[in-house]
Amino acid sequence: MVYNYRDEITLKEIGEALGCKDCEIKGSMQLFVEIELLCISSGNDSYADDNIVLTLNREFSSRGSTFDLSNSTNRLKHFKESINASYIAKYDRKCFLESLIVLVMRDRGILRDGVMVFEVVNQLEDLSILRNEKLKNV
Repeated sequence: MVYNYRDEITLKEIGEALGCKDCEIKGSMQLFVEIELLCISSGNDSYADDNIVLTLNREFSSRGSTFDLSNSTNRLKHFKESINASYIAKYDRKCFLESLIVLVMRDRGILRDGVMVFEVVNQLEDLSILRNEKLKNV
């Protein structure tokens, strides 16, 4: 696989984009990233490590709306749309994955506006807490 910095991200970059200390994802966020994001992106149920590469699907759909993240002239617009889509489809894992990948793209400087980044993080934390509660009740 040829590494293309615009299309693939590592778990370490996710940690950097989320502002995790030493870029290490811990606690409930670790469960979300390792299980939810890895499974949905690679089809693999195994646990993730820093060498796992997640591939960016630049176009995704949510509730009938399509978001194309590759449109270079409207990157900020699509970044905000992807976050709004997360509100609309709060428990759509693919939508959350795309929002997080867009967050990493912003962290790399591809998307330069940090507006609403904290909202993505809050949503991801809320989802991982909900998932942990479901696991406890099983």
